[in-house]
Amino acid sequence: MLISRLRLSIFPARADAEGWLYQVFMLSIPLALLVLCLQPDESIRNGSARALTVAFLCVVIHQFILQGILESRLPDVTGATVVLLAWLARRLSVRPLDDWTRENSVGVPALMRFVDQCLRPNDRPGVVSYAPEVFHLSERLFPGGISSFTTNGFNPSDSQFTRWLRGQSVPLVMVDERSREYFEANWPELAGDAASRYRPAAVEGFGDGHRALRILVDSTRTPARSQPCWSLPCFEP
Repeated sequence: MLISRLRLSIFPARADAEGWLYQVFMLSIPLALLVLCLQPDESIRNGSARALTVAFLCVVIHQFILQGILESRLPDVTGATVVLLAWLARRLSVRPLDDWTRENSVGVPALMRFVDQCLRPNDRPGVVSYAPEVFHLSERLFPGGISSFTTNGFNPSDSQFTRWLRGQSVPLVMVDERSREYFEANWPELAGDAASRYRPAAVEGFGDGHRALRILVDSTRTPARSQPCWSLPCFEP
């Protein structure tokens, strides 16, 4: 009953609700452009092309589709607008990495922070271990387009994946010692390519005594600095 009264007090008529909804759709576009202008951080600019593309799509949809009967048009315009609003909410909120990890984190959370601090936004971390959260929370793309090296029948072939990887920026490969034998047996071409292109840098568990990651560095790349906490090579100045 209270909710019904509150709804009627805010939107006394259907036309009022439709007007507010239309304004939300329209205001999302200039707000997105304002956020892009006021936050010139490299990580923001890295996704600006996609955000601008969605904003332009919203302009076209709103001008040419959001007309006439709202019920018939709402499904057509909601998708792109929700994507744009979600992008805005993401940019105006705390990063998931900072929400889920801390400076003194150990184990996989510490690995996430290391990847975030030491790789450029367009770099892809090679993680030979089942840890897909590393890519998601550090906001880095999968090397070769896959998040794990489990042979499930859906992954690309060994040779195909190796070809894809050569055209991508993967300055670091981190091999979990528990997964190394499986990796070398099931991905022999990729393992051989990694052995020829990368040099060993360290074996680090990131504070987790039950995990050991063999850190391999691209021999053709020169690290910009050393990460102070773990003394590992960084490619982000």
